[in-house]
Amino acid sequence: MLKAYARLRGRHTLEAELQEERRLGYRLKLIGKPNGFIDGLMLADMTKTFRKAGINCAGLNYFTLGEVTNDLSERFDTSSRFYQAWLGGYLIDCDHRSWTIDDDVALSKADQERWLWHFGDPNPKMAFHKPQILEDIVISGYTAKLCYWSGDTHSDVGPHNHRLYTRLLMEGMAEMMNSLKPSLRLTGSNFLPRRSENSYPEMRIHGYHAIAELDNNRTMVMYVCATDKVSSTELKRYFSNLEIEKI
Repeated sequence: MLKAYARLRGRHTLEAELQEERRLGYRLKLIGKPNGFIDGLMLADMTKTFRKAGINCAGLNYFTLGEVTNDLSERFDTSSRFYQAWLGGYLIDCDHRSWTIDDDVALSKADQERWLWHFGDPNPKMAFHKPQILEDIVISGYTAKLCYWSGDTHSDVGPHNHRLYTRLLMEGMAEMMNSLKPSLRLTGSNFLPRRSENSYPEMRIHGYHAIAELDNNRTMVMYVCATDKVSSTELKRYFSNLEIEKI
């Protein structure tokens, strides 16, 4: 009964997020299946999360995570190369401003710490080292400023992963991803780590952001990250799997 409610709530939430996407006038899409990741994107409204962190912007988050092997996303498998990996982007609506690397870091910090909270981490952490601004790249005809970064965070694998709140949240997320791409056939259990008494250990991740200003109000901040099991050269190639579409 509770799982059915979570799936229904997920569908209703997705309808609202697709309406916001239409208002913003852009979307992020995958081109082909990115190696090691689920071949589909989740869509999440981040406005409340951003504003709670003091970021006065509206925004959507498109993301995918490690592919499912043996009924579990490899994001949660400590032996996988794609343990704790992300691929996606934020579509941001901020009036009359240019986006900076500091703004980019603030978005990712708010996002990561909120995700850790969802998984029961009592003290979520995302501490970035100073990002390095690199060259410009072109994604879907838009010029994007490429930045490399590393940072210290927590794993989302811990003793509170199977609390009711997290189980229902992941059931809703699976329903939303399936609605966007029915062939995925995901379940909430695909996003619940094996039970662990290891309490959200500290770890280091690294990755890239690519910041593309789309018009006077819209910015797409695309990202990819993983542990050092995936090289920086390989991570950079994942931007070829992202496409910005005007709608």
